[in-house]
Amino acid sequence: MLVALIPPSRREIACYQYDLLQSSADPREFSLVERWDGEPALDQHAKSDHVAKAGTLMADLVEAPPDIRRYRPV
Repeated sequence: MLVALIPPSRREIACYQYDLLQSSADPREFSLVERWDGEPALDQHAKSDHVAKAGTLMADLVEAPPDIRRYRPV
């Protein structure tokens, strides 16, 4: 399911990086590492149809809500 987010996200004009990582210690744990051309681009991505669809489909599959954190280069 998360893998399905990769192609449409990478096609977004403002996407520089969109990688899905799986924990070596716990195969149930995943992280998405994303780089966008600024906060507005990330906000637009978060409102995209493919992200909304994935959120709906995953609602019953996750143990806890996603831990979403935003970072910026220093």
